[in-house]
Amino acid sequence: MLKEIFEQPDSVRDAMRGRLNTEECTAKLGGLNMTAPQLRDVTRIVLTGCGTALHAALVGEYLIEQLASIPVEVEYASEFRHRNTPMSGNTLMFAISQSGETADTLGALRESRRKGYRTLGICNNVASTIARESDGGVYMHAGPEIGVAATKSFTSQLVILTLIGLLLGRMRHLSTSEGSLIIEALEALPEQIESVFCQRYALFRAAVQLSDRAGRGVKDEGDHLSLRRRSPQRRIKARYYCARPPRSSLHFHRSG
Repeated sequence: MLKEIFEQPDSVRDAMRGRLNTEECTAKLGGLNMTAPQLRDVTRIVLTGCGTALHAALVGEYLIEQLASIPVEVEYASEFRHRNTPMSGNTLMFAISQSGETADTLGALRESRRKGYRTLGICNNVASTIARESDGGVYMHAGPEIGVAATKSFTSQLVILTLIGLLLGRMRHLSTSEGSLIIEALEALPEQIESVFCQRYALFRAAVQLSDRAGRGVKDEGDHLSLRRRSPQRRIKARYYCARPPRSSLHFHRSG
Protein backbone atom coordinates (compact mmCIF):
# COMPACT_ATOMS: atom_id res chain seq x y z
CA MET A 1 0.00 0.00 0.00
CA LEU A 2 2.86 2.38 0.84
CA LYS A 3 4.43 1.60 -2.53
CA GLU A 4 1.18 2.45 -4.33
CA ILE A 5 0.72 5.67 -2.36
CA PHE A 6 4.07 6.91 -3.67
CA GLU A 7 3.14 5.87 -7.21
CA GLN A 8 0.36 8.48 -7.34
CA PRO A 9 2.41 11.15 -9.18
CA ASP A 10 3.05 8.66 -11.99
CA SER A 11 -0.51 7.29 -12.01
CA VAL A 12 -1.98 10.80 -12.17
CA ARG A 13 0.41 11.70 -14.96
CA ASP A 14 -0.47 8.53 -16.91
CA ALA A 15 -4.21 9.14 -16.46
CA MET A 16 -3.97 12.40 -18.41
CA ARG A 17 -1.13 11.45 -20.76
CA GLY A 18 -2.10 12.21 -24.38
CA ARG A 19 -5.58 13.35 -23.34
CA LEU A 20 -5.01 17.10 -23.02
CA ASN A 21 -5.51 19.22 -26.13
CA THR A 22 -3.68 22.46 -25.33
CA GLU A 23 -4.55 24.04 -28.69
CA GLU A 24 -8.31 23.78 -28.21
CA CYS A 25 -8.07 23.80 -24.38
CA THR A 26 -10.10 20.63 -24.03
CA ALA A 27 -9.71 16.91 -23.38
CA LYS A 28 -9.44 14.09 -25.91
CA LEU A 29 -11.30 10.93 -24.92
CA GLY A 30 -11.71 8.85 -28.05
CA GLY A 31 -12.63 5.76 -26.03
CA LEU A 32 -16.06 7.20 -25.29
CA ASN A 33 -17.09 6.22 -28.84
CA MET A 34 -19.41 9.22 -29.05
CA THR A 35 -19.49 11.99 -31.62
CA ALA A 36 -19.52 15.67 -30.69
CA PRO A 37 -23.27 16.04 -31.44
CA GLN A 38 -24.03 13.04 -29.24
CA LEU A 39 -22.03 14.52 -26.37
CA ARG A 40 -23.80 17.87 -26.76
CA ASP A 41 -27.18 16.14 -26.54
CA VAL A 42 -26.42 14.68 -23.11
CA THR A 43 -28.80 16.24 -20.58
CA ARG A 44 -28.11 14.08 -17.55
CA ILE A 45 -25.27 11.94 -16.22
CA VAL A 46 -25.47 9.05 -13.76
CA LEU A 47 -22.32 7.83 -11.97
CA THR A 48 -22.43 4.44 -10.29
CA GLY A 49 -19.92 2.38 -8.34
CA CYS A 50 -19.14 0.68 -5.05
CA GLY A 51 -16.79 1.54 -2.21
CA THR A 52 -13.96 3.86 -3.20
CA ALA A 53 -15.32 4.22 -6.74
CA LEU A 54 -18.57 5.52 -5.27
CA HIS A 55 -16.68 8.15 -3.24
CA ALA A 56 -14.81 9.18 -6.39
CA ALA A 57 -18.20 9.54 -8.09
CA LEU A 58 -19.41 11.81 -5.28
CA VAL A 59 -16.48 14.15 -5.98
CA GLY A 60 -17.03 13.77 -9.72
CA GLU A 61 -20.61 14.94 -9.28
CA TYR A 62 -19.37 18.35 -8.14
CA LEU A 63 -16.62 18.45 -10.77
CA ILE A 64 -18.84 17.72 -13.77
CA GLU A 65 -21.70 19.92 -12.62
CA GLN A 66 -19.35 22.85 -12.08
CA LEU A 67 -17.41 22.40 -15.32
CA ALA A 68 -20.15 21.23 -17.69
CA SER A 69 -23.37 22.50 -16.03
CA ILE A 70 -25.00 19.09 -16.54
CA PRO A 71 -27.13 17.52 -13.77
CA VAL A 72 -25.25 14.57 -12.26
CA GLU A 73 -26.56 11.88 -9.94
CA VAL A 74 -24.60 9.26 -8.01
CA GLU A 75 -26.17 5.83 -7.51
CA TYR A 76 -25.06 2.90 -5.39
CA ALA A 77 -24.46 0.13 -7.90
CA SER A 78 -25.97 -2.42 -5.52
CA GLU A 79 -29.21 -0.39 -5.39
CA PHE A 80 -29.38 0.78 -9.00
CA ARG A 81 -29.86 -2.74 -10.30
CA HIS A 82 -32.78 -3.41 -7.94
CA ARG A 83 -34.86 -0.24 -8.28
CA ASN A 84 -36.53 1.49 -11.18
CA THR A 85 -34.47 4.66 -11.55
CA PRO A 86 -36.22 7.15 -13.89
CA MET A 87 -33.87 8.02 -16.76
CA SER A 88 -34.40 9.92 -20.01
CA GLY A 89 -33.16 8.98 -23.44
CA ASN A 90 -30.34 11.55 -23.29
CA THR A 91 -28.95 10.14 -20.04
CA LEU A 92 -25.32 9.01 -20.03
CA MET A 93 -24.22 6.50 -17.41
CA PHE A 94 -20.67 5.82 -16.18
CA ALA A 95 -19.84 2.61 -14.32
CA ILE A 96 -16.68 3.18 -12.23
CA SER A 97 -14.52 0.28 -11.05
CA GLN A 98 -10.79 -0.22 -10.51
CA SER A 99 -10.81 -3.91 -11.33
CA GLY A 100 -13.58 -3.83 -13.88
CA GLU A 101 -14.98 -6.97 -12.28
CA THR A 102 -17.03 -5.57 -9.37
CA ALA A 103 -20.18 -7.71 -9.31
CA ASP A 104 -22.65 -5.00 -8.24
CA THR A 105 -21.21 -2.43 -10.67
CA LEU A 106 -21.32 -4.99 -13.47
CA GLY A 107 -24.96 -5.73 -12.62
CA ALA A 108 -25.81 -2.01 -12.74
CA LEU A 109 -24.09 -1.71 -16.12
CA ARG A 110 -26.07 -4.62 -17.54
CA GLU A 111 -29.32 -3.23 -16.16
CA SER A 112 -28.64 0.16 -17.73
CA ARG A 113 -27.85 -1.40 -21.11
CA ARG A 114 -30.93 -3.63 -20.88
CA LYS A 115 -33.05 -0.49 -20.56
CA GLY A 116 -31.41 0.98 -23.65
CA TYR A 117 -29.25 3.72 -22.10
CA ARG A 118 -25.75 4.47 -23.29
CA THR A 119 -23.41 3.10 -20.63
CA LEU A 120 -19.67 3.80 -20.44
CA GLY A 121 -17.01 2.41 -18.14
CA ILE A 122 -14.15 3.92 -16.17
CA CYS A 123 -11.81 1.12 -15.13
CA ASN A 124 -8.15 0.23 -14.76
CA ASN A 125 -7.81 -3.33 -16.04
CA VAL A 126 -7.68 -3.67 -19.79
CA ALA A 127 -10.03 -6.32 -21.23
CA SER A 128 -11.96 -6.58 -17.96
CA THR A 129 -15.64 -7.52 -18.02
CA ILE A 130 -16.86 -3.94 -17.64
CA ALA A 131 -14.50 -2.79 -20.39
CA ARG A 132 -15.82 -5.49 -22.73
CA GLU A 133 -19.53 -5.09 -22.03
CA SER A 134 -19.77 -1.29 -21.95
CA ASP A 135 -20.46 0.90 -24.98
CA GLY A 136 -17.15 2.68 -24.50
CA GLY A 137 -15.15 4.23 -21.73
CA VAL A 138 -11.86 5.50 -20.38
CA TYR A 139 -8.95 3.48 -19.01
CA MET A 140 -7.21 4.85 -15.92
CA HIS A 141 -3.74 3.44 -16.71
CA ALA A 142 -2.90 3.42 -13.00
CA GLY A 143 -1.03 0.12 -13.13
CA PRO A 144 -1.65 -2.89 -10.86
CA GLU A 145 -3.08 -2.04 -7.44
CA ILE A 146 -2.46 -4.91 -5.02
CA GLY A 147 -3.23 -3.09 -1.77
CA VAL A 148 -6.75 -3.57 -0.46
CA ALA A 149 -7.19 0.12 0.38
CA ALA A 150 -7.50 2.12 -2.83
CA THR A 151 -4.99 4.94 -3.20
CA LYS A 152 -3.72 5.64 -6.71
CA SER A 153 -6.90 4.31 -8.33
CA PHE A 154 -8.96 6.88 -6.41
CA THR A 155 -6.88 9.85 -7.57
CA SER A 156 -6.79 8.47 -11.13
CA GLN A 157 -10.59 8.24 -11.14
CA LEU A 158 -10.80 11.88 -10.05
CA VAL A 159 -8.50 12.90 -12.92
CA ILE A 160 -10.65 10.99 -15.44
CA LEU A 161 -13.84 12.60 -14.12
CA THR A 162 -12.19 16.03 -14.38
CA LEU A 163 -11.27 15.33 -18.00
CA ILE A 164 -14.86 14.33 -18.73
CA GLY A 165 -16.10 17.55 -17.14
CA LEU A 166 -13.58 19.58 -19.15
CA LEU A 167 -14.59 17.90 -22.41
CA LEU A 168 -18.32 18.44 -21.87
CA GLY A 169 -17.79 21.93 -20.50
CA ARG A 170 -15.82 23.12 -23.50
CA MET A 171 -18.71 21.97 -25.71
CA ARG A 172 -21.10 24.15 -23.74
CA HIS A 173 -20.07 27.23 -21.81
CA LEU A 174 -16.40 27.05 -20.78
CA SER A 175 -14.27 29.68 -22.49
CA THR A 176 -10.79 29.08 -23.92
CA SER A 177 -9.14 30.88 -21.01
CA GLU A 178 -11.06 28.82 -18.46
CA GLY A 179 -10.13 25.60 -20.23
CA SER A 180 -6.50 26.66 -20.36
CA LEU A 181 -6.45 27.29 -16.61
CA ILE A 182 -7.88 23.83 -15.93
CA ILE A 183 -5.26 22.19 -18.16
CA GLU A 184 -2.46 24.09 -16.43
CA ALA A 185 -3.75 22.98 -13.05
CA LEU A 186 -3.91 19.35 -14.19
CA GLU A 187 -0.40 19.44 -15.62
CA ALA A 188 0.98 20.87 -12.37
CA LEU A 189 -0.78 18.27 -10.20
CA PRO A 190 1.87 15.48 -10.32
CA GLU A 191 4.63 17.85 -9.26
CA GLN A 192 2.49 19.14 -6.40
CA ILE A 193 1.88 15.59 -5.17
CA GLU A 194 5.61 14.86 -5.33
CA SER A 195 6.32 18.01 -3.35
CA VAL A 196 3.94 16.91 -0.60
CA PHE A 197 5.57 13.47 -0.48
CA CYS A 198 9.04 15.02 -0.22
CA GLN A 199 7.96 17.15 2.73
CA ARG A 200 6.40 14.18 4.50
CA TYR A 201 9.48 12.04 3.78
CA ALA A 202 11.79 14.65 5.30
CA LEU A 203 9.54 14.91 8.35
CA PHE A 204 9.43 11.15 8.86
CA ARG A 205 13.19 10.78 8.46
CA ALA A 206 13.90 13.50 11.02
CA ALA A 207 11.39 11.96 13.43
CA VAL A 208 12.88 8.48 13.05
CA GLN A 209 16.38 9.78 13.75
CA LEU A 210 15.07 11.56 16.81
CA SER A 211 13.27 8.44 18.00
CA ASP A 212 16.42 6.34 17.54
CA ARG A 213 18.35 8.69 19.78
CA ALA A 214 15.57 8.69 22.33
CA GLY A 215 15.13 4.90 22.16
CA ARG A 216 11.46 5.17 21.27
CA GLY A 217 9.18 4.57 18.26
CA VAL A 218 7.23 7.04 16.15
CA LYS A 219 3.51 7.23 15.54
CA ASP A 220 2.03 9.60 12.97
CA GLU A 221 -1.12 11.38 14.13
CA GLY A 222 -1.96 13.91 11.44
CA ASP A 223 0.08 17.09 11.57
CA HIS A 224 2.03 16.22 14.73
CA LEU A 225 4.15 13.28 15.87
CA SER A 226 3.76 11.52 19.18
CA LEU A 227 6.30 9.13 20.69
CA ARG A 228 5.56 5.77 22.20
CA ARG A 229 7.74 2.97 23.49
CA ARG A 230 8.48 0.16 21.09
CA SER A 231 10.43 -3.06 21.15
CA PRO A 232 13.79 -3.14 19.32
CA GLN A 233 12.26 -5.17 16.47
CA ARG A 234 9.43 -2.67 15.96
CA ARG A 235 11.94 0.20 15.98
CA ILE A 236 13.88 -1.56 13.23
CA LYS A 237 10.71 -1.87 11.14
CA ALA A 238 9.83 1.78 11.69
CA ARG A 239 13.33 2.82 10.68
CA TYR A 240 13.17 0.68 7.51
CA TYR A 241 9.80 1.98 6.31
CA CYS A 242 10.20 5.62 7.26
CA ALA A 243 13.88 6.22 6.49
CA ARG A 244 13.55 5.85 2.72
CA PRO A 245 10.82 6.10 0.09
CA PRO A 246 9.64 3.11 -1.98
CA ARG A 247 11.79 2.20 -4.96
CA SER A 248 8.90 2.33 -7.39
CA SER A 249 8.66 6.14 -7.50
CA LEU A 250 11.52 7.30 -9.70
CA HIS A 251 10.32 10.89 -9.71
CA PHE A 252 10.26 10.86 -5.93
CA HIS A 253 13.89 9.72 -5.83
CA ARG A 254 15.00 12.47 -8.19
CA SER A 255 13.15 15.18 -6.35
CA GLY A 256 14.10 13.86 -2.91
